[in-house]
Amino acid sequence: MARTVMNPDVALTFFGDEFHRFDLVPLLPRIRCPTLVLHGEDDPMLPIGHAETIVAALPRDRVRFERFAQAGHPVYLDAPEALGTIREFLA
Repeated sequence: MARTVMNPDVALTFFGDEFHRFDLVPLLPRIRCPTLVLHGEDDPMLPIGHAETIVAALPRDRVRFERFAQAGHPVYLDAPEALGTIREFLA
């Protein structure tokens, strides 16, 4: 949060209107680099089905999807083993 630049006007615009239309899924097939998707099965902000939609839109040969049981939105906090998964992926 210390690095966050707060702009109330941008936030009001985004969460008031754009948020409901913001959809990058159609662009995901264009990704050409290896991609790691981590998701907590108990994420209250983004249900697991949304993560599955994202993964399905990414090129199959470039995506790795890891689900974490009993983890919410901050996967790395709820499932510390996620950090090992990230390290392995980056190596």
